[in-house]
Order: sequence, then C-alpha cells, then structure tokens
Amino acid sequence: MIIREEPARFDPQFLNGMLRLLILDDDQLARSTFVRHFKGVPIYSVSACATQREALDLIESRGLFHVCLYDLSVSDLDNDPFYLLRRFSSQTSFVVATGSTSPREGALSRDLGAKGVLEKLTLSREKCRDTINRWALINLLCPEFDMRDTSTIAKSIKVLLEKKISTVDEWVRELNFDDSAFRKLWRARNIQPKHALTLYNLFSRSFRRFDSTTGESIDEDRELQHYREYFLTHRNVLMEIIDKKPTT
Repeated sequence: MIIREEPARFDPQFLNGMLRLLILDDDQLARSTFVRHFKGVPIYSVSACATQREALDLIESRGLFHVCLYDLSVSDLDNDPFYLLRRFSSQTSFVVATGSTSPREGALSRDLGAKGVLEKLTLSREKCRDTINRWALINLLCPEFDMRDTSTIAKSIKVLLEKKISTVDEWVRELNFDDSAFRKLWRARNIQPKHALTLYNLFSRSFRRFDSTTGESIDEDRELQHYREYFLTHRNVLMEIIDKKPTT
C-alpha cells in the first residue's frame, strides 16, 4: 500500500508582529473593542492610545505605524482632531472611526489624507478587519496611495486588489504596460516588483487564513510555502520595506 504524505500546512507564525497597528480612541470601551477585533490576527503588533500625545510619543520613540484606526473626537494636541493625520498621512494609512455621520467631517478627513471613514455605530468586526487589512497591505507598497490616483503605480495596486496575480509577468499583462517601464517605476520607489508582489500575496493570503473557517486548498498552501521560502531567503531586503523607522 502506497502512503501519500500530505504537504506541510502553511503556518504564518513567522509574520507575527510585523505590521504595526495604532488604535487611537479616548473611549475605553471602544478602544478595548477594537483591540479585541485584532487579537486573533497576530500579524499585527497593536498599540492602543487614549490621546494624541500618547500616540505621538510612541511614534517618536518606536517608529511609524503602517495603519492607524483614528477617532476624531481626540484633539489634545493644538486642539486639532486632525493633528496626527496632517502630520503623518503620507507615511501611515489612517482610517477614521467616528460616531459622527457628518459628510463634511468625512470629506475633510479624506482631503487631509485619510484612506477611509468608518461609522462606529454600524461597524462589525469583519468590516473593521477587512478595511484595516486592506490599507495595511497597501501601505507596505505605497503609503501615499489614493483610490482617486490614476498613475501607473496606483493602477498596479488596484489590479492586485481586484485580481489574483502570481507573477510579475501576469501583473504587467493585466496593466497592458511596457515591462521594462513598469519595473523601472517600481525600482524608482526602491522596491523590486517581485518583492512588492511577494509581500502583497504573502500578507493578503495570511490575513485570509485567520478569517477563514476552511483554510487554503493544498495548491494555495504550496504557493504560500513558496512565498514563505522567498521571504526567508530575501528577509533583509523585505524587512527594509516593512520596517517603519522612528521620526526625527
């Protein structure tokens, strides 16, 4: 009798704590609830603050965050609820969580660089996770990305969000863009396209692992193992892309 050996299941544990999430909310219950939402996603290192000053001290001492869930009711610095958004939105992806339904507040947040506005009263754990995960992924590749942007880099990220792309060649074909020009654009950002694609696929599919009740198929698991091996082989250069440095 032939015994077939099952391939080892992909374990994303090696990614634990690599993405930095800041939760800023002066309401203790809301803050605790948001922290619980991400307790089951160990890829995140989660920090929670009640004031902008606390958040700023963390940024200055430990480094920038990939994504911030940001309550606009906090305004202890310069009496400005947008203080951190104004200062760091080009480097950190801010998602505003508010109890207000004011369209003006949401529009102003976006004008200042917020990536999205979530309404607390109707916000589920799934919606919260999906939104934060999406912007954490985008932040790895292009922190200043805006959905309204029509540049080739922005279009290339939108393709990743909409389609399953496994190789750089597929990526270029989907964009109908010149291969060498595409690679040059990414290299101008100090990121090799292969590295960008690897990070996106590795983290996006690892996020799904934590939210899925069925897990990945064997073929998908093999692909994830391939990304894991690539990550470990190129760890130093990939960690330079992931790491957020303290501000000066």
